[in-house]
Amino acid sequence: MKSKIEVFALFLSGLVLGSGLFFVVSSASRAAEVSQKSPEPLVSSKALPSARTNPVSPSWGNLVYTPFNLTLPDEFFPQVPPPAGSLKWFFNRRDRAALRDLIYSWDLTDAQKTLLSDTNRWAVTNSGFSISIPPELVLQLSPAARQQIYAELGSSEENVGYRYPFRFALNGFDKWFQGTELAPGKVKMVKSLTYTNSGTLCFSDLDTLRHIFSVQEMAQLLQTLYETPTLILKLAITPESNLDALVQYWGAHQRARMIKPLLQSLTRSSEKSEISISELLPPLPRVLLYTFPNPLQDKTKARQDCYWSSLNFFNEQPDNRFLDSHYAQEILQSDYEPVDGAPQFGDLVALYNASGLMMHVCVYIAEDVVFTKNGVGQLQPWVLMKISDLKLKYASFGSVRLGNLRQKGSP
Repeated sequence: MKSKIEVFALFLSGLVLGSGLFFVVSSASRAAEVSQKSPEPLVSSKALPSARTNPVSPSWGNLVYTPFNLTLPDEFFPQVPPPAGSLKWFFNRRDRAALRDLIYSWDLTDAQKTLLSDTNRWAVTNSGFSISIPPELVLQLSPAARQQIYAELGSSEENVGYRYPFRFALNGFDKWFQGTELAPGKVKMVKSLTYTNSGTLCFSDLDTLRHIFSVQEMAQLLQTLYETPTLILKLAITPESNLDALVQYWGAHQRARMIKPLLQSLTRSSEKSEISISELLPPLPRVLLYTFPNPLQDKTKARQDCYWSSLNFFNEQPDNRFLDSHYAQEILQSDYEPVDGAPQFGDLVALYNASGLMMHVCVYIAEDVVFTKNGVGQLQPWVLMKISDLKLKYASFGSVRLGNLRQKGSP
């Protein structure tokens, strides 16, 4: 068992696995987060059979939402090491003149252009050049220059923090930082470093702030940035609720006999009742919901990704063959088929990129809510999430298309 300091050091150096909105301070560690995505599904939507039409979805009832952000366990943030070396920007351009012309095309001051074009700050790399950047320059960039430069930096896999930034809804920054322990002045500084990309508000400058923030301030910032948006979902039931429809919907996969007594008892009550949706979930997701993997309990925990979580949703005992991405893809191809129209409880919701490759898969619950684990590793919890928040997590991979899948033979 590694000490907490050792775990966090690995976390920062990029050796601990994360996933889609992920967990690291340095560019190297951001790269590790992305590499941890490799076990995610890569099934092509074109390879799946033709979709069948979904019958009219039964009513899931009246849902009550309580959104909140799930924070990482404290042991992931025991200590933040000091910054190592200078900031570096990597450019996939081998022509010095072309790179200099690019710099002078940006909305920079004359002094900033002179500094960036100083070849004493340049170093040759396998793909082009790197430039050593003083943190002060990053803080002084205009919003227009930041957007221009970071769009260029995001085209290189070496600039992992810029290629896969933290993303917020365009008007979601203030809400995300509500309740943070970070001082208001520091929050304002973080906000000043944001920029827009693909219809989202982005932040990429953790490395910069490591040169400016104290260890405690960095820990507070990380704790806020790495929260996972989720919600508590309840089903409101009254004597007027349609019991048959509720049992039909939530009792999918031959579970009606298990949940009917509970729902029937609540509909017979003279007053309105609210029951947590977790009480209607199968045993495995019910236990996993809002938790982080603990490898001390089970060595396979660190490998449990979206495949494993989704394909085991209804299994009383999890099938660890789904830890093998190739096997999981075979099952998706052979045992599932697309569904047109509204999904039903327990259907799979797949996220495809523009090329038709599946980037992620999760389980449909009701309305616009899914049960999901966004990657592998102990830093990713199992949560209920709105589909809009889920799509935001994968925005760095381009346009996202949703598709619904259902196990063959299901009603």
